[in-house]
Amino acid sequence: MKKLIIQIIILCIGINITAQYNIELEVKGAENMNTQLAYYQGDKQFIVQDGKFNDKAKINFKGDKNLPYGIYFIIVGKDFCDILIRDEQNFKLISDTSDLVFSMKVKGSEENKIFFDYQKEVFKLKIQIDKLEKLFKKEDNDSATAAGYSSDLEKLTTELENVSQRLKKQHGKSYTAKILTAIDANVDEFDFADSELLLTPFYHNKIRMFIKRSIDKNYMYINQEIQKLLNSIRHEKYNYQYTATYLLNFYSTFYKIGINRVFLSLQIIIFCRIKLIG
Repeated sequence: MKKLIIQIIILCIGINITAQYNIELEVKGAENMNTQLAYYQGDKQFIVQDGKFNDKAKINFKGDKNLPYGIYFIIVGKDFCDILIRDEQNFKLISDTSDLVFSMKVKGSEENKIFFDYQKEVFKLKIQIDKLEKLFKKEDNDSATAAGYSSDLEKLTTELENVSQRLKKQHGKSYTAKILTAIDANVDEFDFADSELLLTPFYHNKIRMFIKRSIDKNYMYINQEIQKLLNSIRHEKYNYQYTATYLLNFYSTFYKIGINRVFLSLQIIIFCRIKLIG
């Protein structure tokens, strides 16, 4: 019975990823390499389109309807880089297989320019921090050299923490700012109803955090929390379907005295919802 219920819910969750997009890639060193455009959903990844670079290291990913908003990624050989899909869906990316992110140039997408500039700044600081940490470990903790490394590390760490805050101030309405805010949000602050956050690698993690914080409570408390969550996202079809399906799957397999009541309650909530929306 549980398997049947889960299968029925899964049938309702499909997201139309056929899209009116035109993403042109030009990647030096990728001549005749295989490549894929893919997206994140939950803890899994799904391919939208695959292809092969021509002998000039160029390829276009394109379709006839808009892609759903989210964090997508492009696989080039054995490497990959994330990109953002929002309103701008006709743009060009120019890079190099030596380092997809650091070499990236963006034309026609301010959202992705902001995103890659942020990544480059963060990666540069993390490289510097990593080098200093290795040097610090080689020194006597009481030496003047170690003290200098420690001071530099503190400055770089503070600078790294300020990168996202500075971006949020300068580009507060950007998709990157929204993503950074969502990642930092606790469960109560996270907007599970935001359709722009569903196709991201962290939406799934926030659901797991939601489950974890109440897993030791009694079934009545868990039921109440689940009902509040599902009620808050009832108007966002795909967010509701994904979240409800994940919760249903989790509570169908998690063993705890009384937890079966949570599963039974979820069945009722979800089937009433399906009946309501037809």
